[in-house]
Amino acid sequence: MGNRLNQGDFIEIAFHTRSGPVHGMAEMLSPMREFTDGCLQPFRFIALGDDDHRKLRTALDSVMDSNFLAAAGRRISGI
Repeated sequence: MGNRLNQGDFIEIAFHTRSGPVHGMAEMLSPMREFTDGCLQPFRFIALGDDDHRKLRTALDSVMDSNFLAAAGRRISGI
């Protein structure tokens, strides 16, 4: 079984983005899928500083822009 946390557990989370490190507090949600060596488990932020929020938003916007441009390129080239 994977290393899932209990739904409702509060955690401190930190990860690196292209915009810099993001630190915050999160609440674990119900696992979506379990694997033999882990699981996919969503979370929601419950506390995030202004600077961390800005870095996360910038990183997400960058990914969304890249996905949009890739999809537009496929439509133009007929892929």
